[in-house]
Amino acid sequence: MDRTNTAGPIWGEHLVVDYVNTTTPFVDAHGNRFRSIRDAFWRGRLGMGDHSREIAEAIMETIHAALVARAFHRRLGKSEATDIYGGSIPFGRFVFQWLYSVGFIADKGSGDPAHGDVSEEGMAVIRMLEATRPVNLALQPLGRTSVAALNDAIDGPEVGEERRMRVEEVSAGWPSRFVRRTIADKPMIVLVCHPEERSMRIARTVWTVAFENEAIRNDLFDWLCDHVDRWDEWARTAYRGGGAALTRHLLVVMSSQQSSYKVDACSAVPTDPRLLPNGG
Repeated sequence: MDRTNTAGPIWGEHLVVDYVNTTTPFVDAHGNRFRSIRDAFWRGRLGMGDHSREIAEAIMETIHAALVARAFHRRLGKSEATDIYGGSIPFGRFVFQWLYSVGFIADKGSGDPAHGDVSEEGMAVIRMLEATRPVNLALQPLGRTSVAALNDAIDGPEVGEERRMRVEEVSAGWPSRFVRRTIADKPMIVLVCHPEERSMRIARTVWTVAFENEAIRNDLFDWLCDHVDRWDEWARTAYRGGGAALTRHLLVVMSSQQSSYKVDACSAVPTDPRLLPNGG
């Protein structure tokens, strides 16, 4: 998959719009009619039933988040399970295997979808889900830029301060973003968002944290940059539950990530006595 392609296809381009039928104007090649592109994706492509809108939107949000995380080459771990899948790694594995089964994940010929990447159709689905998000969900940064632009900021050649400045440049126009500031001589990270239910989109600070020095602040900002696709959801957590709710959530995600690192380190230790020093 070419992730540098910023003008790739959007899922749903095959649909025909028939405005004579005002309730189900979107028509596929088989003559099936749908209320919207998302409805065509939900019922036509995925074969789901005509469930309540809330259920369908919640599941499509999970699909969106899972595909975007994979586009950033983040593999399923405890931190992703905590942040996206309600803390359940088995559920996260099921979602990933299901995305592979429907063709949104490609296994690169290895036969193992765990090492796969987002397929071309999966990228088209990301673009469609982002472009058609309901107004009350349309704060996700990926709608303002592209997955490729974010990858340039996250995985590009810049390191250290150059990378931080690049992410700040890319995210400058987002409705939800973490920014570095100095207030009363204290280095800080501030989360700014635009409340979604207000007609006047006035920026509001919903979370702040101060640090003893810039080096410590930059360490946390580097971590936040690694999870830039989750900024919108974290902003929603802070706006609805207060800054303390976001702090708790971030601590849980970080703790889960550290636990995963420890498990990986332990699993790398040879267990065969013949491989240990002095034969064990």
